[in-house]
Amino acid sequence: RETGLYESEMVFYVQRGSRQLLLVGEVERDGDVCSFDNAEPVELWQSPEELRADLRMDVMGTVMKEMRQNQASWSAATAARAVLKTATITAKRSAKETLEEIAACWERPPICTSIVIMFWQRYLEKIAAILPPPDPYALPGEILSAGDKVMYWSASFQKWCEGVVQERKEDPHGVTLCYNLDVKLGALPCNVRRADKGVLDCSKKAVDLIMRYMPLKADRALPGDLLKTMKDSTWACVQQVPIIFRQSMLPAPAPMTFQQTAAVYAPPQPSRQSP
Repeated sequence: RETGLYESEMVFYVQRGSRQLLLVGEVERDGDVCSFDNAEPVELWQSPEELRADLRMDVMGTVMKEMRQNQASWSAATAARAVLKTATITAKRSAKETLEEIAACWERPPICTSIVIMFWQRYLEKIAAILPPPDPYALPGEILSAGDKVMYWSASFQKWCEGVVQERKEDPHGVTLCYNLDVKLGALPCNVRRADKGVLDCSKKAVDLIMRYMPLKADRALPGDLLKTMKDSTWACVQQVPIIFRQSMLPAPAPMTFQQTAAVYAPPQPSRQSP
């Protein structure tokens, strides 16, 4: 078996009648399907409604990329730590210190529950750093000066970027036309905002989200701890695949009759002219 983060394509089957989801096989790298002798029942855990209402697939892709780059193999030492130490997150003096302790658990060798915890905590940390896009109809904000730290909305990447004002351009009446930033020249004023300390440091918002949806240390949480925490955090266990479309028997259409009518075409007769 390969080391690090193991990824696979699994084959599932929805059992007719009970609608239970069963794991029946795995797709190997060469494309062959390895079927299991006994099908294994599978439970799907659905994220809380307010969280899945606006899931960001692009952010999830970024998280998966980071996890592939910083992966470690399963560790017996981590398993022992899970048995001997509590997985509860303890708040530190500041949100930044708390987030650093949470993130430190991502770098340690994982156990079976670590992947789930790390994925969602990384996702929540990135979601906390996302600010809403600017309002193009908003009134002009405060005038910024050279050296001010700002947040610039990149329309190309659809996200806020940190930057520093290098120059302010104005018209003869003193109205700001644009800003030259270290990351963008000619940035429109509506796409630039001052980067207050609370904007640059999103630690508090990230910790609040993690404590609400996945408050566990990734390097020491047992399966029972994870299941209990998800239940307490309003995750929903889906044991039966819901029926989205019900089969229905439509009556056979009545036979249709067509009547053909033949049109007789009579060419016009030439007119007789008197001599």
